[in-house]
Amino acid sequence: MCACAPAPPGGSVVRHPAKAEKTTPPNQQVDQELVAAAAEVARTRCRGDSHTMAAAVRARDDRIVTAVNVYHFTGGPCAELVAIGAAAAQGACELDTIVAVGDRDRGVVPPCGRCRRVLLDHFPALGVIVGQGKDLRAVPIADLLPESYVWADQFDGGGGPRDRAATAHRRPCHQSGNSG
Repeated sequence: MCACAPAPPGGSVVRHPAKAEKTTPPNQQVDQELVAAAAEVARTRCRGDSHTMAAAVRARDDRIVTAVNVYHFTGGPCAELVAIGAAAAQGACELDTIVAVGDRDRGVVPPCGRCRRVLLDHFPALGVIVGQGKDLRAVPIADLLPESYVWADQFDGGGGPRDRAATAHRRPCHQSGNSG
């Protein structure tokens, strides 16, 4: 959706101001346990053409939820989207960090454009692990979609997304009454 598209229900369209890139501080470790979980699923469950990517997401309660993509020529769901759905199904609605890993030892793969949009809309404070090898880093999802629109009720007026609790009603598990 571009900035001139109709406003989403319940809010007007506003744009993120330009932001300096935020990355994992040098003294803070990337969540290697999360990367290892996604890599293990990619190695053991991604076989053939239907499943080529794995994702792992860490919930605020420290749970790790893993998933694989479902490739289909019509645009089947990416591993990141399956992971957030699986997390919701398990009641893990507050997510902190996500990573995707490709099959055949491709390593960490950044989210596609559609996943970036969905992740930003549902989890505006989510961290995403990107990079390769020793250059892995965690970045805020908003940094992967610079100059992106946000729902008006997600905008804090100070240049960035509000805390996740302020937008809890947008997440499916909160809409169904589950708590995470």
